[in-house]
Amino acid sequence: MKQLRHLLKTNLKLTITNEKGFTLIESLFVLSIFLMILSISSQLNFKTHQDFKTSLFLKQFTSDIQYGQQYAISNGTLLFITIDSAGHAYTGSTPAGKVFTKGIPKHLDILPGTMGLKFHFVPSGNISKAGVLYIIHGKKTSRIHFMLGKGRFYINEG
Repeated sequence: MKQLRHLLKTNLKLTITNEKGFTLIESLFVLSIFLMILSISSQLNFKTHQDFKTSLFLKQFTSDIQYGQQYAISNGTLLFITIDSAGHAYTGSTPAGKVFTKGIPKHLDILPGTMGLKFHFVPSGNISKAGVLYIIHGKKTSRIHFMLGKGRFYINEG
């Protein structure tokens, strides 16, 4: 019986001494690793989001230019495309009034290049002048090349 009591006391002491939790240092270490992973992933997500917004803008801008050309042909009128880089917007208008106004994302800058920031389509669908517009987004520069003729253009993304 004495041995059983002694055995129970030692087992009781062992179970009490083995019930340790995590130390504060271990918890802080795990938390700091979690925060580092979270901050790195948020930076990658921000860059991906900016690239996505740039891609959407380029698609919308080219669609609006094509729409402006088609509008000039179908209505037999001049259609002016005016880019306001300071106000971050561009407008398509006829002598009678505005047809559309769209915004430019704040992280993009449109520079005139050889094209200028104002051009127009004549009623036959031809563009007024040939040239290049530069769209700067981050460290990259995309170029929109406008050729004479039926308003043909293409984009070199950089």
